[in-house]
Amino acid sequence: IRKMSLILGIIGSVALILALVLMRKILTPIQLLAEGTARISNGEYGIKVPVLSKDELGGLATDFNRMSKVLAETTVSKNYFGDILSHMIDPLIVMNMDGRIRMVNQATLDLLGYTNEELVGQRAHILFLTKDRLSEEALQESLNINSAVRNLEAEFMSKAGHKVPVLFSSSVLKDAKGQPIGIIAVAKDVTERKRLENII
Repeated sequence: IRKMSLILGIIGSVALILALVLMRKILTPIQLLAEGTARISNGEYGIKVPVLSKDELGGLATDFNRMSKVLAETTVSKNYFGDILSHMIDPLIVMNMDGRIRMVNQATLDLLGYTNEELVGQRAHILFLTKDRLSEEALQESLNINSAVRNLEAEFMSKAGHKVPVLFSSSVLKDAKGQPIGIIAVAKDVTERKRLENII
């Protein structure tokens, strides 16, 4: 009985050790993936987790690293593109197909004296001096997917009530399938040119 108890104790100890090793082998990759997911959620794109095996968990880690790399590349590209738009010298306005402002760059805010929160979500005709005709004409032409507005003479109205003459150009923004998803417009401030024309 003592020998049998000793043998069973040894077998149980070995089994417990093997179970702990096996659990650690399984749980460690899962823990690393969980930690990697949490870091990505906090904005740490492009991180990698160790690939500890060639089984399903190893394949999952490889897929995670591939996804993290793609996410980092697309996020950097998006941020880079956003920086370009925000640092453009001329005002840029992005609108939804219903004519509501989706995004403006800093040049638009500087020219008209609005904050970003005051413009985003508003109908685009808030920008124009003549709200009942000219702005609607420009937007309706922009909605025509077969053409684009180029250098249309218009007048913006600043938040303080000052008239700002501009050359307004716009075109329809399309998705990968060619479907219209919005309008992108650029305005060129021609205040100085108008002033010189009046002097001459």
